[in-house]
Amino acid sequence: MDMGVSEPAIDKEERNQQREAKEIEFQRRRVENAPQPLDQVRKKPLSLKFLDLEEEDAYNVVITDVDAGTERTEVHFQYKHPQSKCTILTKFPPNVRQRIWRYTISNHIIAISRGQGCLIHSLQNEEASEIPGTSNTSSRISSLIKTCRQTYNETIHLLYTTNQFRLLQNDNLCDLQRTILPQRFSSIRSLALHWQIRDDETFQRDESGAWMTNVPPPWDIATWETTCFLLKKMFALKQLMIHVRGPFMINQHIEEMLGFLKGLRVPKEELLVVVPWPRVIVMGAGWKEEELSSDFCTVKRRGEVVIPDEDTGPELDEEI
Repeated sequence: MDMGVSEPAIDKEERNQQREAKEIEFQRRRVENAPQPLDQVRKKPLSLKFLDLEEEDAYNVVITDVDAGTERTEVHFQYKHPQSKCTILTKFPPNVRQRIWRYTISNHIIAISRGQGCLIHSLQNEEASEIPGTSNTSSRISSLIKTCRQTYNETIHLLYTTNQFRLLQNDNLCDLQRTILPQRFSSIRSLALHWQIRDDETFQRDESGAWMTNVPPPWDIATWETTCFLLKKMFALKQLMIHVRGPFMINQHIEEMLGFLKGLRVPKEELLVVVPWPRVIVMGAGWKEEELSSDFCTVKRRGEVVIPDEDTGPELDEEI
């Protein structure tokens, strides 16, 4: 009689090892593909104070190395190309140009996700709001903004104040905050987050009552807490929608998850949280639906099964 390890146990151990290897590889790629933070000093300043430069002029830039505690001065050259032949800038008054800019740039849903070392964006229609990553079209919304320095200064504020940004992955808000100017980030008025819960250990507590800490980023409590902290720094935010994606288990603390949102300046009627499906609790031998309510946000329950976010990490096999 063979007293060795059973074949199912060997298979399970092998699958666990494969899953662990996938997790390590996913985390490696996640760090490797993280968007690069914004440069301390732009190589090509775009603010209006540089519009009075001659066609070619030099200016000094002081570079501070915080870690080393040193400063150095670099000489940069700025080039200005006159726009005297541009009809829209020379013939149309500013108020008419603003109407044109608004017609082109405003009232879009801009979907944000990670690329290789950068954030990528596309335009998303309203029908795609429930399922991220679908019905997207290639975006050329930034083409007008990048036409010239004067156009940039007249249009850049519209990009952030008159569009909805729809972030498709858990750490996209942290990425966005690191890759744009602070004043642009804080000027965003409409935001939608897709938050993916990967497994049944997310937003659970152990026997001592502490949060489970074995959930890897970006599905962990720390990433969610950082996201909520950044939301509270967005002083111009007027509308916020959060789509929570499953799997969603009966012992997860959705109310405590929502508790991190307390302190937002968004009105309750404009702060909507959509959870995966009606939460249920065990009542004897049967099931009973549990109502979700909050005194600072509106909670909507979605009963249908939806496609999860693109960024779900390594595919996890079902346990035997």
